[in-house]
Amino acid sequence: MNHSKYSSLQFIAVTMLILLMFASPLWALHAGAVKGAKPRPNKEQGKACYSLWHDHDGWHLLMSTENKRRRFTGRIWTKNGSVRLVRTYSIETKDRVVQEGSGITFQSTVKGGSDGFTFKWTGSRLWLSIEIDGKPMTKRILVGPKGLHPSNIPFTIDRNATPRAQKKWVPGHYDKKGTWVPGRWIKR
Repeated sequence: MNHSKYSSLQFIAVTMLILLMFASPLWALHAGAVKGAKPRPNKEQGKACYSLWHDHDGWHLLMSTENKRRRFTGRIWTKNGSVRLVRTYSIETKDRVVQEGSGITFQSTVKGGSDGFTFKWTGSRLWLSIEIDGKPMTKRILVGPKGLHPSNIPFTIDRNATPRAQKKWVPGHYDKKGTWVPGRWIKR
């Protein structure tokens, strides 16, 4: 086989593998890790952040800022169940939190306070695509009592995943000897 042709095939195979990885969520958290107290933002995160947690009342998404006006937008949905809005908090008339199909779409402008809502969901996986000022600011999304951050948007909460310590995905690669090393999860 021609060396350049072999390199092209390797490139195509690696590219397809990478695309396949990004077609599914890389950051899925077991639903049990979200249960408990509201996460507490640090000073930098407190300037604008989302807090997501679960307790006996349901699932809560809180959007908070200090003094600067910020626009929070997003969608929460499930593919094999339903998401039901239970109540809203401090949502002004120009803001919107709307039940749409099997999910909730929201848009809220917050300055110096918090807006939010409580919801309940059925199904095995909850998808969240949320942004601040039109940007996916993952370091400003605090999930569960430990304030975990998703690595990408959208991210998921999975009821059927095996609970595990927070791990990092290392994609497959070639080592120094040219041997393929498959992708794997490692402890952070």
